[in-house]
Amino acid sequence: MNLDRVVYPQDVEPNYKGYILIATYTLFAYDYLCTFDKEVNYLWLTPWHWGKILFFINRYLPFVEISMAVHIVRVLTTPEMCRNHYRAITWLMISGLVNAELILVLRTIAIWDRKKSITIVVITTYLVVATASLAATNLFFKSLVYIPVKVYRYGCEVGTSNSIIIVAFIALLALETVIFVLTVVRATQHLRRSHSSWVVQLYKRGIMFYVYLFVLMLANVVFPVVVEPGKKAVFADLQFSLHSVLCNRVIFHILKQANTKQNSEAAYTSTYDSQVFTTIMDTVDISED
Repeated sequence: MNLDRVVYPQDVEPNYKGYILIATYTLFAYDYLCTFDKEVNYLWLTPWHWGKILFFINRYLPFVEISMAVHIVRVLTTPEMCRNHYRAITWLMISGLVNAELILVLRTIAIWDRKKSITIVVITTYLVVATASLAATNLFFKSLVYIPVKVYRYGCEVGTSNSIIIVAFIALLALETVIFVLTVVRATQHLRRSHSSWVVQLYKRGIMFYVYLFVLMLANVVFPVVVEPGKKAVFADLQFSLHSVLCNRVIFHILKQANTKQNSEAAYTSTYDSQVFTTIMDTVDISED
């Protein structure tokens, strides 16, 4: 293929995946700028620990993945270039999603006071989902056959692929549903005993997190069945970035409360609120201690 071919603007077909990627990158960058001060205040000067590492992976991995995805849809390519590029993009994305889900799993275990039965159920579900997602993603990538793009097109074009990527999205949806149900059940128990604003917000954000991602996951389950091969994972990057954004928001909410606790003796209206908060901090391991 001649990579020096001339492409005139009026001949270029609309690249809807490119438009979605640009919108995704804009959303992610905007949220990053809006929350950068929180990152500096709550995390930059704290000791390193595994909870902090999980946070920074979740925070910055989408920048790498989305940047690579934006680049490949805006250049002239060959099938081999596309395959190598998307191999890296695919594994960055699935690794980031597994990492984000781990943070949510830890939060769920925390709000249940690390109850043994709940911990076993959630961890087992997480491991099964992570394994199924990795396996399905690997099989889906192996099925992709990239073909030379038309003279007037940028980016990559998929000739054939299977629909097994649905398994990965269904597995993630199942895990999110388990987390959602456990969150709602625990919320009804906690909110009978406390009406503290931070406790209410903790559960409210967790529930809204599920609602937002449910819509995207549903789209990612339906699209591989009804659209052409090249558009089967068109919303995957958006789901990845929203996972990161919403998960970071939950962590910042917890860290804000930690900062409030350190600077105010009246941080809680009850001993119960304090116990809930301490359990979350100890489990998620994002405190400054």
